[in-house]
Amino acid sequence: MIERHGAKGSFHALDQATRVPPLARRLQHSRGMATNMLTLLERCIGLERAAATVYELLARRFAADAELAALWAAMARDEHGHARKLADWRELIVRQPADHRPAASGFDGDVAEVQHLLAESRIAAETADEEEAFAIALAMESSELDFIYTTLLQGSPIARYPDMADTVRHETAGHHEKLLDMVRRRCRAEKTMLRAALLAGHHRPDSRP
Repeated sequence: MIERHGAKGSFHALDQATRVPPLARRLQHSRGMATNMLTLLERCIGLERAAATVYELLARRFAADAELAALWAAMARDEHGHARKLADWRELIVRQPADHRPAASGFDGDVAEVQHLLAESRIAAETADEEEAFAIALAMESSELDFIYTTLLQGSPIARYPDMADTVRHETAGHHEKLLDMVRRRCRAEKTMLRAALLAGHHRPDSRP
């Protein structure tokens, strides 16, 4: 069972006999909680698609600026890629017998907070200027969105890396660097630059999630 303990806390997986690749975190399976995991994945797929929608709005808003439009379009593609990976795992679960489906708990509060943030971000993106667009994107990328995604992916049978830190680096560091590179070159707002520095610090080689 994937379980969350507190903000940015630890997750653990309890082993039980199951057919998953050796690199995947093994999950405890529970007859009574199968729907919970399917519902969680569906909600998180929705989060990734909602984030993509915000970036697509920004890409259209800044269509006249080729550099910015390309950035926002690339960010949207990354979010759609995250959604597809979670959807792939959900499809694998659906194919399993009901009493062999993984369970999860402790994500509801964070998912709800991210849903609220993304709803506000979508509204703000419709009228954002360049500096506001950077602030919107940094707020999204500094939220629990990617932390939830990488934790779920790490606990799945499609996980590629045995270590959570490797999963975070391979799944989100490049995604964030696209944004941070543009912010460094074009952003002037002190508050936004501070938020960018905090996000950059999360991906230093010596930092651990």
